Amino acid sequence: MQKNLDQALTGDSVQRKSNCHIYYPLYARIFIKITIYGTMSPHFPKNRILRIDKAKKPVIMVTVTYLTEKTGSGNGKRMPTIREVAKLAKVSAITVSRVINKTGYISERTKKRVEAAIRQLGYVPNTLARSLRSRRTCTLALVLTDITNPFWTTVARGAEDAASKAGFSMMLGNTDESEDKQGRYITALLEKQIDGILFVPVGNTPAVIRMLKRQDVPVVVLDRRITGAKADVVRCDSEGGAYKLTNLLLSLGHRRIAVLSGPRTISTAEDRVRGYQRALAEQGIPSQAELMQYGNFTVESGAEMVKNVLKLSPRPTAVFAGNN
Repeated sequence: MQKNLDQALTGDSVQRKSNCHIYYPLYARIFIKITIYGTMSPHFPKNRILRIDKAKKPVIMVTVTYLTEKTGSGNGKRMPTIREVAKLAKVSAITVSRVINKTGYISERTKKRVEAAIRQLGYVPNTLARSLRSRRTCTLALVLTDITNPFWTTVARGAEDAASKAGFSMMLGNTDESEDKQGRYITALLEKQIDGILFVPVGNTPAVIRMLKRQDVPVVVLDRRITGAKADVVRCDSEGGAYKLTNLLLSLGHRRIAVLSGPRTISTAEDRVRGYQRALAEQGIPSQAELMQYGNFTVESGAEMVKNVLKLSPRPTAVFAGNN
């Protein structure tokens, strides 16, 4: 935008989108409108190059304009309005609004007529304006560590299905166990006025939970513990599961069992090692540091840890993997 303003002041050519104004997108359908007075003909054709004469000292006025359905989006095509939908369906605008927002009683016959009119006209409700009025976006976010992990793929599918049934859209983010990336996602989601977040924290990051609570954004932590901040948590019994799996291997006669775990900073990784150690201790078998491998919950890290335990002498007779 600054470049074009500089051009206007120095006599360079400026591409105009209308006779009197230049529109620059600011956010969604909110635009900055730049009006240049005193140097142009109001009858100059659209989409032509104008030369601004520096000697005439043009006056530039910058305002923020919200482009409504009637003004369109600047591409020459006017968007259909809710009143046009109502006229085609032979109902009131309030009835159309009720059909769109699924509020109040509307007969099935009327509902189908309104929906047919919406499809025919290609009407798209202005969700931005609606969210500004209601302060709700009907959007949730699912922030995971790695969507390629089959466990999180299943969680994502279940969360999206539940959100859809409740009338919510779902946004997805992958942090790749990076606190920096996690911070950028959380900031972006807050800026978009998200209605709630399902969140797999990177390590123990209570500051993120406290920030979300200050912004009054509902948050549910998935599968990991966070100390230092109160939050609703949905997680598996990683310690109990590891304890049972290790006991299964012990019942099969194995005594030298290796465990492949994730980063020590992740509560689920520590829980699985703790369950493994508890099962060994109950059988009087001491834990051995060389048999407890810590890495990342990735295929590459898992392969590297397997190579490490296979180099041991004697080799373990069984391996308990903390992740598939």
